Amino acid sequence: MMAARIKKVEVYGVEVPLVGAGFKNAYITKTKQRSAVVRITDESGQVGLGNIDPSPGYSVETIEQSLETLASVLAPAALGQDPENIHVLTAHLDAQISQFLDAKAAIEMAATDLLGKRHKRCVSSMLGGSFLREVEFNAWIGIVSPEEAATEAKRWYDAGWRSAKVKIGGDIHADRERVAAVRKATSPNFKIRVDANAGYSVEQAIALGKMLEPYQLELMEQPVAAHDFEGLRAVKDAVKIPIM
Repeated sequence: MMAARIKKVEVYGVEVPLVGAGFKNAYITKTKQRSAVVRITDESGQVGLGNIDPSPGYSVETIEQSLETLASVLAPAALGQDPENIHVLTAHLDAQISQFLDAKAAIEMAATDLLGKRHKRCVSSMLGGSFLREVEFNAWIGIVSPEEAATEAKRWYDAGWRSAKVKIGGDIHADRERVAAVRKATSPNFKIRVDANAGYSVEQAIALGKMLEPYQLELMEQPVAAHDFEGLRAVKDAVKIPIM
């Protein structure tokens, strides 16, 4: 008996307002999350969902490009395909158009979700099984004032979170004050990692790194451009904080 093939592919653009001041890092500021949602239905009526949210500074394609490519190229190409073999499905999508990895991922996720429901299996078991029973998540604190950072940190801490990523990448003195506020609002055991999104020169990164040493940081992520290996080495050698 042949497995049910993909009968219908729906593509939706979704816009969700972000709470509070929204999202701000060294790249972008946004007050709403724009996403693409794909809904695949097979011949038996089983449904799978996929979701992507391309963002400037992170993704090659924009949300507009993702939605257009999904609607005009990838969704029609997925019709009639067998979701049982994800590799064959993704190869078929690659043959239709190059690049657009975000858009293709939405189709792949939806097909994988459909298969999990079809076979009544957790998707993690289909991908080889889980490695850990529990995973610790980070809270997230954007580029906000020290007062706002302290309020957010305390809210996360009181809710049981014990780790946070604090966004930096602007004025190094303001960045230090933000980190200091988070440390003061939580506890000495609260894990703090900072992420600059390549917002600094090597000199700025070293100066800030030294300023942040007293706050017992878990790590400093991408202080300078990712391709600047010599710069990353210079920061690593000069600062007593692990560099990621």
